[in-house]
Amino acid sequence: MPKEHHDFFVHDSLIDPLFYRVQARKILPADAFKIILRTRKGTTNKIILAGDRRPTARQPPVGSKCSTTETPGQE
Repeated sequence: MPKEHHDFFVHDSLIDPLFYRVQARKILPADAFKIILRTRKGTTNKIILAGDRRPTARQPPVGSKCSTTETPGQE
């Protein structure tokens, strides 16, 4: 699986600027997603197995105030 990723940058008045990256990974025996979350208070890294994804209702709504960029091949 290629190391494509999606970067998101959100301006939020409650938690300050927020940057996060979602990257698909192959971790035997299942696919997974690597999540990197950065705020002014620090950085958090998480690995989430594809089967453990939350329902789409908990994802940011389409058209929310966030900008995205795709930069395949960079880590």
